[in-house]
Order: sequence, then structure tokens, then C-alpha cells
Amino acid sequence: MLNHTSLVEYNSSDWIYFFLLVLIPTIFGQYLINLLLKSLGATTVSVGIIGEPILAIILAYAFLGESISGFQFIGGMMTILGMGGIFGQNHGAITLLMIKSNWLVMNWAVKSKSKRGECLHGNY
Repeated sequence: MLNHTSLVEYNSSDWIYFFLLVLIPTIFGQYLINLLLKSLGATTVSVGIIGEPILAIILAYAFLGESISGFQFIGGMMTILGMGGIFGQNHGAITLLMIKSNWLVMNWAVKSKSKRGECLHGNY
């Protein structure tokens, strides 16, 4: 606008790239985030999103020949270590939740069998 550059006059190949940018990282990415929110929870998903810039740096290094500065490397390692700590804590919480839910299911099965007068011996 200020430098008289048109916002709509692009080649057809540019419009294809714009469409792919809308489709893949935006729509498909948001769809995956919503799926993960259902199964992993908001904290875990949000911590996972923090790793996105690190992945972008690695991809730029691998495919575009970009260099990784010392600050980027150190910051990336700190981020990965922090993410690992959070994911490790959540894994323990998930395991504890599974143990508690199994106990509740087994406890419910014992109570329901005893109410019906069935034998409480054997596998549950």
C-alpha cells in the first residue's frame, strides 16, 4: 500500500503455495491439535507446541541450508529438556490415573458381584 505493491497480483504458482500454506499447517495442524486435546489434555499439547520453533530450525537446516547459531542450539536444548521434564511428569500422572481407574473398575466389579450373590473368588 505505502510502497505501491499489489496484494493480489501473484503468479498462479504463488497462489498454489498460498493454498497449501492454508491447507497443511493451518487447517490440518489445527485439526491435529484438537484431536490431541481430547486425548492428552491442554497442558501436554501446549508444551508440545513449544517445540514447533525447534522443528522449524531443524527443517531449515536440513532443507534450506540455514545455519544454527550457538544461541539457537543452547535455547533449543533447554526447551527440549524442559519439554522432556513435563512429558515425564505427565507420563507418571497418566500411569497413576490408569492404576486408580483399574482399581475403581475392579472394586466396582467386586461390589456388583457381591450384590448379586455371586462367588467373589477367581479372576476379575
